[in-house]
Amino acid sequence: MPTQPPALTDAQIEHFNTFGFIVRRQLFSAQEIKHINQEFAVGLDHTLEQNKTALGERGQFNWSNMNQRAPYLLSLMEDPRICTAAEQLLGENVFGFAANSNLFNGDRTEWHPDLDSPHLKGAKFLLYTTPVDGNTGALRQRHHQPISQSVQPRHQ
Repeated sequence: MPTQPPALTDAQIEHFNTFGFIVRRQLFSAQEIKHINQEFAVGLDHTLEQNKTALGERGQFNWSNMNQRAPYLLSLMEDPRICTAAEQLLGENVFGFAANSNLFNGDRTEWHPDLDSPHLKGAKFLLYTTPVDGNTGALRQRHHQPISQSVQPRHQ
């Protein structure tokens, strides 16, 4: 069973509004992580079958989970642990529009905003099922306005 409630605390919301991210450890149970990893593996195998080329300069593969190979991953878009947090951060009228998996083997994830319109608000919910640190996780990137406006790309 997950160890965290679906709702964010006031401190988590304030942290998100200040820094553009929050960390929610152990949000999913060990059984759920096993299921997530199984569907990730199926998606990766399918992606590698379709893409015979190497990972390339960025060392990245990205694929959609909006298909029959990943029903559990897709269902997380409606999970209260995700939806409740999204509503708290962005308001009641939110919707999920993508469920993707990524495999990164390089260090070339350049700085980028996920939304390039100042009129849109969004939040990306990432799941790491293996340990990451300051050199390997998404927190080395800046996606949040207004911080993202003042941060220069690391790789040009």
